[in-house]
Amino acid sequence: MAATNAGLSARTAAGAFRPDLYYRLAGMIIWIPPLRDRTEDIPPLVEYYLSEFAAEMRVPVPSLIPETVEVLEGYAFRGNVRELMNIIENALIVSEGAAIQPKHLRFRSPDADVPTPPVVGIDEANPLPPAVEAMLAEQAQIRRALAENRGNIAKTARQLGLSRQALYRRLEKYGIQ
Repeated sequence: MAATNAGLSARTAAGAFRPDLYYRLAGMIIWIPPLRDRTEDIPPLVEYYLSEFAAEMRVPVPSLIPETVEVLEGYAFRGNVRELMNIIENALIVSEGAAIQPKHLRFRSPDADVPTPPVVGIDEANPLPPAVEAMLAEQAQIRRALAENRGNIAKTARQLGLSRQALYRRLEKYGIQ
């Protein structure tokens, strides 16, 4: 199974994508609209990922206030479901067990290595927990190293002092492609 938002048939015709690979992938095509066009899917996806991440972190599943759902439904998810997953995982960490509010949401600018400030004001007296800051710093470091090494996993892993398997786990964890 593979997913893409690129027009592979046009890219194949233009010589920018291998025809043999295109025909291998094009055996059965299922088109799913982007998340921004399926806002009715956001609440059940949020509930699902909240329960999954809470189970992974061994914490109770927090509640979600209605305003938070409204903010998520109004956001144009460029990163699709993967971006929603990252936002929910970060919100779970930042909320520290409290009901998830819009101030716990961190949206990522397409050109930035770090999330934007929350959509609603953050309490300046209560900055991000150190674990969250470390996680965001690690994400930025991985993105920079990948860019410097032009996506070469082996070189990036060596530069970061990681095994390739450890780097792959972090890429998956942070939703970095």
